[in-house]
Amino acid sequence: MRRVLLILNLFLISISLYADGVPFASYTYDSKGNAVESPSPFEAVRVIYPEEESLYSDLFISDGELYILDTGKSVLRTADRILPFFNADGTEHVFCDAQGLYISQSSIYVADAGNCEIAVFDKETMTLEAVIRNPDTSSVGVDIPFVPESVVADRAGNIYALVPDLYYGALMFSPDGDFIGYFGANPTELTISQRLDQAWKKLLNREQRDAMERFVPVAYTGFDIDNEDFVYTCSFGIENESMKIRKINPSGRGIWDDDNLSFGDMIPPEEAVDGLESSSHFVDVDINGIFLSALDTARGRVFTYDSDGNLISVIGGKGTQTGVFTDPQRIESNDEHIYVLDDADSSITVFRATHYGRMLFEAVRLYSDGLYSEALPYWQEVLRINPGLELAHLGLGKAYEKSGEEATALAELQLSGDRERYSEVFDTLRLGWARENLAWVLAVLVIAAVAVFIAEKRGVAFHVPERIRNAFSPLFHPSELMWELKREKRFSLCFSTALLLSFFVLDVVRYFADGYAFNLNDRDEFSILMSAMNTIGLYMLFVTVNWAVSTISDGKGTYKEIYAASSYALIPLIGAGVVNLLLSHILTLDESVFMSWIAAVSYIWALAVLLLASASIHEYTAGKMLFTFILILLGMAFVLFLVFLFVILVENTMNIASIIFNEIALRR
Repeated sequence: MRRVLLILNLFLISISLYADGVPFASYTYDSKGNAVESPSPFEAVRVIYPEEESLYSDLFISDGELYILDTGKSVLRTADRILPFFNADGTEHVFCDAQGLYISQSSIYVADAGNCEIAVFDKETMTLEAVIRNPDTSSVGVDIPFVPESVVADRAGNIYALVPDLYYGALMFSPDGDFIGYFGANPTELTISQRLDQAWKKLLNREQRDAMERFVPVAYTGFDIDNEDFVYTCSFGIENESMKIRKINPSGRGIWDDDNLSFGDMIPPEEAVDGLESSSHFVDVDINGIFLSALDTARGRVFTYDSDGNLISVIGGKGTQTGVFTDPQRIESNDEHIYVLDDADSSITVFRATHYGRMLFEAVRLYSDGLYSEALPYWQEVLRINPGLELAHLGLGKAYEKSGEEATALAELQLSGDRERYSEVFDTLRLGWARENLAWVLAVLVIAAVAVFIAEKRGVAFHVPERIRNAFSPLFHPSELMWELKREKRFSLCFSTALLLSFFVLDVVRYFADGYAFNLNDRDEFSILMSAMNTIGLYMLFVTVNWAVSTISDGKGTYKEIYAASSYALIPLIGAGVVNLLLSHILTLDESVFMSWIAAVSYIWALAVLLLASASIHEYTAGKMLFTFILILLGMAFVLFLVFLFVILVENTMNIASIIFNEIALRR
């Protein structure tokens, strides 16, 4: 259901934005992965078309000026200049199929795929300084054709080049053009079957291993480098959503290799739109200060992220209007503009930041610099325009926290979806409350203890009613009490049913009422039926399968006795659930281990009660009870499997019936 709502949400976003005259859907994703409509932070202002015989292949911004690589005429274009390239002898340099452009403080690098070389020119004179051709890769055991499509350089003058389908990473050259090695390859992703094949290879000889399929990383499709020599790469065809865009430090280690991050559209594979695969196909990235823009050629969208990998905006799309693309391949940006090169007609679409975009990006910039208070008015303006932006609530939360307004910060952080930060602020607020109220809390506890002591001295006895003692006695010696209850026929179906209903009600209450830091549930997805199936349904399934297995294994318990006796195992689960519900409003995420211990103890306790109670009811030995319990679990799994098959059968039948009905309706 959630996936259907996601697709519908994206569809409605498109309708509403198209109605306003914007040719693309602008949206973000919230912390639960739902698409959220957003005002567009950029507007398409114009399209730059190539002149006759020109062919634009790449673009780059240097010192605030846009440079366009025109491989058709072998020149570099700016807004008001045409800059030809020259060889060392003064003749004009001609490219065959120049694909990549990078400009440093002193040099211009061009990746010429047609000539299989990287040409390095002096920035001032546009004169050829060096040419890198056919690097000797034999030392690393790889022989590949050198067809560079992208090039960047770091502050030390080292050169990095991307070659199509090269899964070893980028080729790295020294400032003198000597091949150094490979830089920052994607980690190899192995499925379970591939891991089994890898283990099987260890038993084979060399010829057999060479004949088997090799598992290699996914090649990069685009990259860029920032002022601190961090390399940003993109890939498609990679299953791990967090690895589609990577931030790699100068030593080759991935900084963003974190499963908590996700890049591109969050559409499940089975919900592919317009016949496209669900995954975003990133072909190029551009780093501009703390902002990274990634170009998805599959749907023509530009995703912009901050320095922590948080999604800020999505713009663009596929089409023929200004602001959408046919085959986007290159992207470049500065503080106010985004430029996208469409390979279909060699055109460049120019986007300009809107008022909302300027406020948003300035707020993010100040936030990233740790200037939370200075960012406060910008976040407030952003929220005035877009109240649903979680990132803005996070920024406000940080600003209020810094100013000492923890309670207000907590409210904003609850709207931000950042539970870790919420937990940290809650810890600060809790500590302040404890300092202010610890004295009277201790005083109340001391007075209560003294009162109990005086009452006992005066002979006042505190007795628990016998009925309550009997109800909870099975928790401490279930086998003895179960035998007495069975012999005296004192099982209470009302009490057992009350326990089962309490277990169900607690599950519903915890879905909504658990503390925010621990509650990952989506209220919009709550289903009373699913909650009932997970509690009452599973309990009744256990009782039924238990009775069925016991009838063929000489069990003495009746269905009523099994139903009543098994309910006592719910008491530890209910007690632990109530305690953890309360603790979820008191503890922080760092202290969640205490809740885990309580839950673990309750499950072990419930299992022990269940086993001992069943053994007593059926008059089984310990060994036979364990064997029977395994059969019960297998029986439950088999029943669930049959239910699963039945559901699939019903769905397929309904689909077939729908198709037949539509065919008949259309033929009329």
